[in-house]
Amino acid sequence: MVQARSAAKVVLVDDASGLVLCDERSGTVQLPELRFESAWPPLGGRLSEAIAAQIGVCGRVLEPLDFVTVVMTAGPGQDAPVGYSWRPPADVYGQVTVVDRFLDQDRWRPPWYRTGWAERADAYVDEVLAATGRRRLGDSQQVKHWSLSAVLRTAADGGDVFLKSGLPPYAHEPAVTSWLATQGCGPFATIVAAAAPDAWWVANDFGGADGQKGSPADQARILAQLCRVQVAMLDQTEALFALGCRPLRMADLASTIPDLLSRDDLWAAPKELRNLHRAFDAHEATQLRGLGSFLSRCCADLETAGMPDTLIHGDFHPGNAVLRADGVLLHDWSFAAIGNPLLDLACARYDASPEQAAAGFDAYLSGWSGVVDPAALRRAWRPAGPISAFAELVKFVGLVDLVGEAHAFNYLPVVYGWARRLLGACAADRA
Repeated sequence: MVQARSAAKVVLVDDASGLVLCDERSGTVQLPELRFESAWPPLGGRLSEAIAAQIGVCGRVLEPLDFVTVVMTAGPGQDAPVGYSWRPPADVYGQVTVVDRFLDQDRWRPPWYRTGWAERADAYVDEVLAATGRRRLGDSQQVKHWSLSAVLRTAADGGDVFLKSGLPPYAHEPAVTSWLATQGCGPFATIVAAAAPDAWWVANDFGGADGQKGSPADQARILAQLCRVQVAMLDQTEALFALGCRPLRMADLASTIPDLLSRDDLWAAPKELRNLHRAFDAHEATQLRGLGSFLSRCCADLETAGMPDTLIHGDFHPGNAVLRADGVLLHDWSFAAIGNPLLDLACARYDASPEQAAAGFDAYLSGWSGVVDPAALRRAWRPAGPISAFAELVKFVGLVDLVGEAHAFNYLPVVYGWARRLLGACAADRA
C-alpha cells in the first residue's frame, strides 16, 4: 500500500443551509481531512472525486484558501455520513487561520469563487449548445479552478466543449484565438461563443496529445510552430492591438526594474506555506537587488538588436501546446501581447533539458532565416536570456498584486522560481 504523502483540510458548505460538514469520529468537532499520495493535494476538479471517495459527499471546489485548505460546496439535501454532521460555521472557527479569514471577510473574489457561478456557467453552456443544435451528455467537470481562471469540461453530442472564464485583463483571449484561426498559420482552438459581460467563452475540444509529454523532436516542432505564428504576425501588429494585445516595450519593462527589485514584501519575506518555503534568503535578496544596472543594459541591448515586434504568446511552454495530426496547436492566449518574440523563449531556455533546448532553439531560430538578419539574431540572443526571465518574473509579481493577499499563494512559489532563474541567467551572462 502506498503511504499518503499529503493532506488537505476541507470546508464543505451545504448550498442551501450554509452549514459546514464536520468530522466527529474522534469525539471532537473537526474539519474533514482528505489524504493523497501526491506531494501536494490537487487543488482542482480531482478534489471532488476525492471527497466523494473518502467521505461520501458530492461537492465541487469553490475556493482554494492555500495549498492544503479548500472550500467546497455540496448540493443540497445530502445526509451527513456516519461520524459526520452538518454544523454552523462558528463551530469550526479557530481551527485553521485561513478558514477564519474566509469566514470573517467579504474580500475580493473572482466570480467563480462565489456560489451560484457554476450553475450560471452550466446554463450558458446549455444555451450555446442549443444554439448549435447540440445538447449536453453529462455533468460539467472542473478542469481548472484557481484565482486566474476557471475551466469546465462538458460532454456533449458532437464532442466535448470547454467553458473558460478569466480575469478582465485577459478577456481578449477568445478574440485573439478566433482571429488567429483565420490567418492560415496553423490550427487553433475553435471558439463556439463568447459572452463579454461574464468574460467567459466556450470552445470545442481540440483533441491531440499534451505537448508536455512530447519527445525532444516534438519540442522542436512546438518551437518551430511558435516561430511560424510569430513570423506570420510581423505585419499584423495593428490588428493584434485592436484585438486587445498590448505592447510590451523594452522601455516599459526597464521602468519596472527599480520598484520590483526593491520589493521587501517579496525578497525579505519569511519561508512559509504560502510560498512553499521557497522565499529568498538574505544572500539571494542582496544578489537580486544588485541586478538593476545590468538588467537595464540588457533591455537597451535587446531594444537595439534589430528584432522586429510581433505577437508574443506570453505564457509559452509545452503544456500550452497540443500535438495533432494537422500540426501543433498553441492555446491559452490569455497573456498575448506585442513585442520582441524572443521573450517567449524563457521556459524553453530554462526548463528544457540541454538536448531539448539545443534541438528546439535550432528549429526556432531557423524559422527566422530569410526574415531577420542573422547578425540581429546573434545580437538579440544574449540579452534575451536574462530579460525573458525578468519578463516572466514581472508577469507573476503582477499576478500576485492583481489577486491580492488572499490568493497570492497561487503565484508566490513561481515568483521565487523565476527570480532564481534570473539570478542564474545573469550570472551565466556575466561569466
